[in-house]
Amino acid sequence: MLRWRYLFGMSALFCGGLMLSFVGCSSPQLDSIVITPSTETVTLGLLPNGSVAPSNQQIALQYKAIGYFGNAARQTTKDITDLVTWTSDTPQMVTINSTGLTTTTGYAIGNASITASAPGFTGTIFSNESNYIVQLPTTITTSDVVSLALVPAASVVKVGASVQFTVVGTTGNGQTESLNSATSWTSSNANVATINANTGIATAVGIGTTSIVATYTNADGLQVTGSTTLVVSNSDIVSLSLLPAASLARVGTSVQFTLVGTTGTGQSVSLASASSWTSSNAGVATINTNTGIATAAGIGTTTIVATYTNTDGLQVTGSTTLVVSNSDVISIAVLPANSTAKAGASVQLTAVGTTGDGQSVVVTSASTWTSSTASVATINSNTGLATAVGTGTTTIVVTYKNADGTQITGSTTLIVQ
Repeated sequence: MLRWRYLFGMSALFCGGLMLSFVGCSSPQLDSIVITPSTETVTLGLLPNGSVAPSNQQIALQYKAIGYFGNAARQTTKDITDLVTWTSDTPQMVTINSTGLTTTTGYAIGNASITASAPGFTGTIFSNESNYIVQLPTTITTSDVVSLALVPAASVVKVGASVQFTVVGTTGNGQTESLNSATSWTSSNANVATINANTGIATAVGIGTTSIVATYTNADGLQVTGSTTLVVSNSDIVSLSLLPAASLARVGTSVQFTLVGTTGTGQSVSLASASSWTSSNAGVATINTNTGIATAAGIGTTTIVATYTNTDGLQVTGSTTLVVSNSDVISIAVLPANSTAKAGASVQLTAVGTTGDGQSVVVTSASTWTSSTASVATINSNTGLATAVGTGTTTIVVTYKNADGTQITGSTTLIVQ
């Protein structure tokens, strides 16, 4: 029996790989997604055909997503490359647009994972992960500088203030060196801040955000760039948000925490490497005080705390929870359960996962949320914030994906009066 699958309440369906704006579908539902290539290796400075590219060439490659519809007995396939949501887990190295076209973002090297996703009957369906490898060409010597780190990594200053940026280069063989006097500097928005091209001293001139970019040219002509963000505001950072908002990890694995600060005037800035990090329970997880990389050490729960100090000395802290378990999440409870709201009101729902060994972890922002009847209530797919629209009852469904790809769902009822 063919099943219908709702995307956004009753307003749209993903049927046979097509978005339809009416209710009803005779095509089988999407069962799985396979993306190609499964592994892709990009050599910086070389085009896909093997020819030598200019040192500033950004390399683009096309991914394809094939949707498998129906069960194994009656399965059909369709190219859904332009219909899925594409994601790169390392956008600082490679980005991917809505059509599946990847672009290397600079001269960063390493591995990234490319995935595609689309809504399913009970939650989001994820594709296999493609291993995207960026490497150096053999013609580049290990003594070349291959990456740049700017200090401070992110700054918030007031109009009229100056910031001295410095840059540290890392060579292909892992050595580091100061490159301040050998680097050229630019600001992406001179209305926010200007920067001396030779010294790296930036001057804040107007409210807003600008990217500070440093460029270094090796002796063989290979150019390497690095960038950071400068936010100009007339207010201090007043709050911090840690991401992921809550995490589940297994012993021996690592979690990279990031940090977004918000100024009193509502501007946001990434502050991960401009803050200090601590773990409340080192027996559960330790954390690098400078980078925000936590390492799970033992079963239990710890609080990860980030502290940022404004230029005037005012300190701001933020925190999140890290749960270490040797089991996946096996069930999810949605709170509040079976709630009631009036039209126009909002309800913040929370997803609490339980692992196989009985530990609890809040997975609200690490899950995908849907409402069965959008005419009754809509819901933010990332935050779990529901908005009551019209009288009736809707089922709110939350889907969480474990690290091994297994998906767990939970649901509750929202009644709008």
